[in-house]
Amino acid sequence: MVVSQPDVELEAAEVENRTEDQIHENHTEEDPDSPEKDSPENSTEKEETDRTTTKTTTKTITKTTQTTETTTTAHDASESTADTTSTSSESTASTTTSTSTKPPGDLKMLVITDLHFHPRYKRTLGPKCRCRTISPESRSCQVPAAPYGQHGCNSPKRLIDLSLEAAKAQEPELWLVLGDLVDHHVGQSPSKFKAPLYSKEKENEWGHRIFKKTLSWISAASGRRCLVAVGNNDIFPGYTVDFEQEGFYEAVAQEVRRSCDLSENAFSTLRRFGFYWEEIGEKMVLLVLNTVIYATKLANRHNSTAQDPFGQLAWLKRRLQAAQVQGYKVYIAGHIPPVASSFQPYDLWQRTFAVRYWNLLAKYGEVVAGQFFSHQHRDEFRVALEPRGDTPPPMQLFASVSPVFGNNPSFYAVEIRERRLHEYRCFWANLSEEEPKFALEYEASSLVDNFTNVAYRDLALNTTPAGQDRYNHYYSYMAVGARGTQNCDHENTFWVNPAGTSSASHGLWDWNMFFLVEGD
Repeated sequence: MVVSQPDVELEAAEVENRTEDQIHENHTEEDPDSPEKDSPENSTEKEETDRTTTKTTTKTITKTTQTTETTTTAHDASESTADTTSTSSESTASTTTSTSTKPPGDLKMLVITDLHFHPRYKRTLGPKCRCRTISPESRSCQVPAAPYGQHGCNSPKRLIDLSLEAAKAQEPELWLVLGDLVDHHVGQSPSKFKAPLYSKEKENEWGHRIFKKTLSWISAASGRRCLVAVGNNDIFPGYTVDFEQEGFYEAVAQEVRRSCDLSENAFSTLRRFGFYWEEIGEKMVLLVLNTVIYATKLANRHNSTAQDPFGQLAWLKRRLQAAQVQGYKVYIAGHIPPVASSFQPYDLWQRTFAVRYWNLLAKYGEVVAGQFFSHQHRDEFRVALEPRGDTPPPMQLFASVSPVFGNNPSFYAVEIRERRLHEYRCFWANLSEEEPKFALEYEASSLVDNFTNVAYRDLALNTTPAGQDRYNHYYSYMAVGARGTQNCDHENTFWVNPAGTSSASHGLWDWNMFFLVEGD
């Protein structure tokens, strides 16, 4: 088999945004090895110029340059005495001043996730071939041309361009990218799903180039006003962590710093441990977690037994304590959520880490204003059925741009007022249309009266006709308009752990979590 080089394939992906006449003229779709005039280096240089220009003409948000925290050792498992130092005292004066007259504590945020750029996407090949050229199987994969993507395959360049253009139109002040920018199958043959296509070294190089390229597009669209969580497909091979290697996340951190306005303190912890924090407004902090280190799949493959990998839970506790003392509100973001899978009844996090996370939130829930996760490619929420302590708001799971699991592409405009979640809106594009356009699918305020745990629990459990009608409307949004309306009984759309029991297989643990699953 002749394998086209990564540079050429990334260049070919750029061509997807041209007109049909140009594509056929250059034979790009038929010949993935066809060279382009512009080298990746020239393209990157142009993107850097575009980002610089955008940065000087776009409104900036208030940010604080943070001084270096006390280093947490990689395997520090201690839950040390509270660091009551003020969050603001760990910061220096603001280095960028907002030109906005909006009230303090207000923020317009854009949440986008799981773009999964597919640089080898071929518009006339279907999901059976992963929408890319293989031989001789390609003959059985022919489908009508789908330049914007297909259900069952990851995102072509044209879909990513469409998504970023529509997201930019919402005029957000901050872009939150929840991870997984890279194609699912970077190093595997399309014809035999588990057969390696590249060596490990080549897969690392190829995957990192996709990450870098995709993030550069986000940077250009956002004017560098972005923060990024590391997803399981952003490290190669997926779900891998080297707990002994200093600076394991160095390459990822360098790209995030190059593409986003990342403080030096955030860069320092991101490059070493994969997590960080940033101030996002007056007395508002965003904590970006490294969730891959807790993944059940990571434990299966690498047998990690560290009590507190990278000391992240101790770090999280200190940040929540500091916020509690100083009256800050905290938003928590990450890729893999600490709940059960939407597709199969198993825990996405190793149970011991998930229980400790939820216990922390039960203790410091009053300071947590929002929990933003993704990974499931579905629009979902998770709440506590029988809350204890200071119940945090529900966990929001945001749907993906990639339509690989049957959903339509989506992103979210999140509005924060007075440091609390005020509204979020889901925008989607219907891939069954010849020329899909992003449009509003729903506003969360049409489903719940407020963004508390109680309101979302009532949305799920209200058995009155009006309550069921409202819930069924939400359920129809779960796959972002794909496959039409779901027809299933209300009882079949969720699993509830009986009070006083725990179920590892359902991921409900000892805090009696509620979650949604797709019905029969």
